[in-house]
Amino acid sequence: AVRRPSPTPVATPRFVGDLAIDPESPRPRLTVRAGLSSLTVDDRQLTLRTKLRRERLPWSMVEGFEQRFADDGRAATASGVLVAMTPAGAIELPATRRQGGQLRHVHALLEAYRMRARARAAR
Repeated sequence: AVRRPSPTPVATPRFVGDLAIDPESPRPRLTVRAGLSSLTVDDRQLTLRTKLRRERLPWSMVEGFEQRFADDGRAATASGVLVAMTPAGAIELPATRRQGGQLRHVHALLEAYRMRARARAAR
């Protein structure tokens, strides 16, 4: 017996380096903190808080994420930050400032939330 592919696209795990997180596995809401900055993500939006400022970014505006490291070239040990790619340009997410390995994990988590939000919006 041959199984035909399903006609509707299914959210598949996103790969970031060697990490893959199923989009349906994260909790409904996640908050990431670094210093005075925080980033809260859910099915509707990213909320970035820095000092006295709050910025909301709907998932429909986020095309993806990139990791940015210091210029020393040692991504595994260097401190880096994630940047949200939008049609208006890149938006730095200071709450994601981490070492290389931890940054890859946060990157994979945010990609999973983005994929889940896109899949639920398409329903």
